[in-house]
Amino acid sequence: GQKVNEESLHIAYARISLASDRMALSAKQPQEEAVVVLRNSDSRFRVILDMPSTWLPASADSDLDFSPDGTILIGVCVETATCRVWNAGNGETLRDLAVPFTGPAEVVGMLNNTHALLHDENLVVADVASGQLVAMLPLDVTLERNTTPRGLRISPRGNIIIGANSHGQLSVFQCHNFAAVKRKTTLQRMKSFKSE
Repeated sequence: GQKVNEESLHIAYARISLASDRMALSAKQPQEEAVVVLRNSDSRFRVILDMPSTWLPASADSDLDFSPDGTILIGVCVETATCRVWNAGNGETLRDLAVPFTGPAEVVGMLNNTHALLHDENLVVADVASGQLVAMLPLDVTLERNTTPRGLRISPRGNIIIGANSHGQLSVFQCHNFAAVKRKTTLQRMKSFKSE
């Protein structure tokens, strides 16, 4: 490969879309507040995401991830009890989801192009288009965060979730009844809910 770009920022956290060249970086410059920057690989597109407060997704109470189709970005911030959805194409805030977090939270990922999986002391499934919470499963064990080797992972088809606790005990969850809306991207589905 070839190095495309290098910047002198303190990067606390980085996520990249698997479907596009967009990336989200939690960055901090000296004497400035931290920001989350949505950009592409060559920096021709660069926008600072609108957030309710300083958001450092490397910390234990904030996280973000792209949808599988790369059209939206979803993030959580426990400090402000916020779960926010952005347009990954232009950085526009699309909606805030009302999720009752009970502790440090993370975005495990998207089960499909319509449902996000969040994790605090529960596994929470939210429909990002309608804004509705569609499932909440209380956990009887504390599972590791997805930034660790034993953390929660979603299968490529979005039908199985696995994770382990700090003692290495495996938990396997089967997802069902979260069918994706076919032939619509996540962003198209969100816009159809707004126009109804």
